[in-house]
Amino acid sequence: MRRNRAVVLLAAFLSLFAADASAQLQKVQQAVDPADEPFHSLILENDFVRVFRVEIPRFKRTELYRHDRDFVMIALAQGEASFARPNSMALTRQFDQGYTQFVPGGFSHTVANADSVRTLRLLEVELKRGSVKPAVVYDYSTAVARLYDTIPLPVNPRATYAVSHEAESVIGTDQQILPGESTPMHKHRGPHLVIALTDFELENQPEGGEARSISVAAGEVRWVEALGFHRLKNVGKEPGRFISVEMK
Repeated sequence: MRRNRAVVLLAAFLSLFAADASAQLQKVQQAVDPADEPFHSLILENDFVRVFRVEIPRFKRTELYRHDRDFVMIALAQGEASFARPNSMALTRQFDQGYTQFVPGGFSHTVANADSVRTLRLLEVELKRGSVKPAVVYDYSTAVARLYDTIPLPVNPRATYAVSHEAESVIGTDQQILPGESTPMHKHRGPHLVIALTDFELENQPEGGEARSISVAAGEVRWVEALGFHRLKNVGKEPGRFISVEMK
């Protein structure tokens, strides 16, 4: 009789333990919003975007978080990251500073810093309107596949240049201006983000208007409303490089 009672108590205990373990597993696997993920910092939000700065120390990993919307990922510094979706193999990639990738949303993952020396520094620009509409659908389990659409590399990284990738709702541009040189007179289709990769001093010359100086520090992010035709000149002593994400 006592043995039967012990068996019943043990079975009840194991049932409670299994239920608790299942609840804990579900809690662990439940993806959080990026705003609730400890290594994400929301630095800008408006009607068009949410912008998160992501800084992951070496040997650290994010919680499982979800991307409900399409987004643009920008590497603020050279680094190496390991991306893993639930029940999928992790994919490890190396990034150069300024690497910009257009990513369709609708998935959850963790991101680990795979660099044993440096902090992983990224920017995630979540699109509240429209999509990136990739030309290639990426198979997350196939490391040899092309990831998603990216801004191409400049032909000459030591020159003044502007290289762009146009997606469905945004245009991403990697731009560098050497000291004393200027961009052509140009006009943006809509408001845009400017992400500084270096310190720079620019002179903004609007068509028919007065020039204005702009000083920006590396890593700084600014939202710029749509402007008329204007030209940018580097009035500093070092090359100025930045990424722009322009709304269409």
